[in-house]
Amino acid sequence: MSLTHPKPGVQERIMLHLRDYGDHRESVEVPFSVSQMGIANAVSIARSNVPRAIAGLREQGQLIERQAHVTGVARKRKAYFLTDEGLRASDEIYRTICQHPIRLIQSNEDEAEATIGESCDISPFPLRVVDVIRYLLEDGTLDLRQLSGDLVARDLTKSIEKQLVTMTTDLPRPTRFFGRARELESMVGLLDARPTCLLVQGIAGIGKTALAYQLVQEFTHRRNLLYHRCQDRESSKAFIESAADWVSQVSDTSLADYVAATPAPRAKEVARLLLESLAESPALIVIDDHHKVSDEDLHEIVLHLVRGLEMTDELGVVVLTRSFREILPSKDSEGAILTLAFPLEGLDPDACRNLLTSFSELDPAQFQQIYAITRGHPLALELVNKGATTSTYHGTLEKYVETEILARLTSAQKRVLSALCIFREPIPIEEIPFEGDAHDVIEDLVSRGLARVSDGGNFDVHDLVREFVLRGMDPSLKRDLHTHAIKHYRTSSSRGDLELLHHLTFSGGHDEAARMVVDRASELIRIGQLELIDIIASLDANLVSPRTWSEVQMFLGDMLALKGDWDGAELNYQSAFEQAEQLGVERLVAKLQSRRADIDLHRGRTTDALDKHAIALKGYEKHAEHDLAGRTYTNIGAILRQKGDNKAALEAYQQCKKVIDSAGSSSHHLVSTSLLLARGLLELGEVEFAREAAFQAHDLSVVIEDQALIARSHAVLGRLHARGDDQSLALHHYSEALDGLSDIGDPRSVVEVSLMLGEVLIDSGNLDGAIERYREALAMAEENDLRMLMGEILARLGGTHPDRKQRTEDLNRALTLFRGLGAKNRMKEVQAQVHRLLMQA
Repeated sequence: MSLTHPKPGVQERIMLHLRDYGDHRESVEVPFSVSQMGIANAVSIARSNVPRAIAGLREQGQLIERQAHVTGVARKRKAYFLTDEGLRASDEIYRTICQHPIRLIQSNEDEAEATIGESCDISPFPLRVVDVIRYLLEDGTLDLRQLSGDLVARDLTKSIEKQLVTMTTDLPRPTRFFGRARELESMVGLLDARPTCLLVQGIAGIGKTALAYQLVQEFTHRRNLLYHRCQDRESSKAFIESAADWVSQVSDTSLADYVAATPAPRAKEVARLLLESLAESPALIVIDDHHKVSDEDLHEIVLHLVRGLEMTDELGVVVLTRSFREILPSKDSEGAILTLAFPLEGLDPDACRNLLTSFSELDPAQFQQIYAITRGHPLALELVNKGATTSTYHGTLEKYVETEILARLTSAQKRVLSALCIFREPIPIEEIPFEGDAHDVIEDLVSRGLARVSDGGNFDVHDLVREFVLRGMDPSLKRDLHTHAIKHYRTSSSRGDLELLHHLTFSGGHDEAARMVVDRASELIRIGQLELIDIIASLDANLVSPRTWSEVQMFLGDMLALKGDWDGAELNYQSAFEQAEQLGVERLVAKLQSRRADIDLHRGRTTDALDKHAIALKGYEKHAEHDLAGRTYTNIGAILRQKGDNKAALEAYQQCKKVIDSAGSSSHHLVSTSLLLARGLLELGEVEFAREAAFQAHDLSVVIEDQALIARSHAVLGRLHARGDDQSLALHHYSEALDGLSDIGDPRSVVEVSLMLGEVLIDSGNLDGAIERYREALAMAEENDLRMLMGEILARLGGTHPDRKQRTEDLNRALTLFRGLGAKNRMKEVQAQVHRLLMQA
């Protein structure tokens, strides 16, 4: 009989664990044990490894994942359950593992041989098979003397992983560090004393990053550590994704779940989730080069973090920046200290002398001359020390670096240094364009202080060095290096799209960059709008084909419209339209007419909107663009319905129905159009036609397995049945749509479906339920800055809430939002609501 530790894999152990929770698969509230942390505890892995471990089970159809209320947890969490097939497979694993022999030591110190299954029965406290595997020693022994029911329960219910998590890959390692002892001691003391924020300010190369490195070393093995280094023109999303990954390993996945489900995470919500996740965990967040990010969201995140530090036990935030503005408040409204500023000046003379080791003899006059040139600047002193020991000095640091350092480099060193300067982020040595082994060259550059290596083993240069090198770089060499960088980012798997676009523009590949913007528009929006707008602005229209340029302008208009900048969107649409019309690109002209019509409608120019939609229709019908033609007919119908011309609206909807029917096998592209058609017909009282369109849309959405469209179709069907006084069926579809909300990753779709569900409840006579649904939708719209939808929800609340004062407040908020967006049409409608409300007094 073999007495060894059975070695079931992680997936098998997960199945053994979840086997005991099959009864909860349909429950509204589920045990902690089926959450990610519960699974991690049961099978003894880190919580961050759970998604990867269950991925294969989900693909094999043995496991399902859904959002659920977890007992004892305020927010919904991901929960996991075995399917029927998974339960059958787990039963087989259970039967096999139960027969495995082990050695059992009981409290009376008697040893006995038993199977794993028998040991569960023998144990004086509840013990499952997966628990036995967790506590089994390598020699196949289970020592019950070391266990108790309380210990097992504690191990299964712990909500925070104990190991410290460090993410400092991009932290450059300084070769030497002198001075700053007083600053470092003071900073450590302040961070140890209480949760606090430190703002380190200083010019380029003054030693901020070197100080950050020393600070991180002080807290290694004492706190969870996150070092994030901002890159040029980067959006806040890079920090948010790093923080989400880090905090998932530290405590829980709330932030990661939120980021995964939210295209535009809200700064306040990101900060709140970070603070909640780190409330009881010792942690230090270091944000370097904060000045490089023009995205205000990063500033807002840090601001909310600082204001919420009192929620935590042991959290420190350190921000390093070149800006000397008061970017963070020093005190709160009650006078309590929030942020402590640490402005860094040049090093004192003694520290400076320690950095000038290459000078065997340095008389006072020479030292004073060097000190006057460098002003105690650490990087400048390092460059002087490594560059030359000549007695010739120059009036400025720039002249000194150019003459005494860069001019003395070998051609190989210049090539490698130039390549490092072209990249805006650290890169591995293999990506440096160099014929031969670059290790010796780059090591020499590091020793000279011209290059630096990060904790991740990648190399880059200081911004000050980059400025010196790029200023004197030969234009043809610069273009060649940008071209090499393009090759790197074409095959890069991480955050490469924006960098690829950056290098394309600087290598002269404006047309290719423009085509990439057009071809990958939706992906690029998800990465970061701010830099995209900057990159498009840097493109030379004269180097881009006119057709592509008009599409780029249309895409830019789409981005600006999403941000609520309708003035900017309208200008770009108009310019793109004029060029597309001149080129005779009919399909593009039609698309731009539709977009201009949307702007007209927002502006209250309904007649202009109808005219443009009519022109767009001709282009769509000519080129058999069924989906766009159908959507345009629904838009026309909605406008005519608002104008009170129901007969013309019905004709537009009937035309939409013809388009859908003529699409034939490709009608699955028209599911969302069918839903809009059903809603429009329902508003006109054409219940039977609406029902036909809604059922057609539901069946097609199920075929294509689009969860958002399935939920929408259930919401429309729920409204249909509520209008027809079939409350049982209405509530059935309402419940189906509600269950589908957790599977929709797009917040905009969740909000829109929630609005539709509110309509179902109103039609069913459940005003309280509708108000609750609208409030939940409003919270999500606010989290994701969906301002137009916020206005729509507030307008609905203003027409629904029983409290007159609350209705007035909601309508006024809606008016403010629509006014800020320039949505004149909706402003007029809401103003009419306000007028009717006042007349009821």
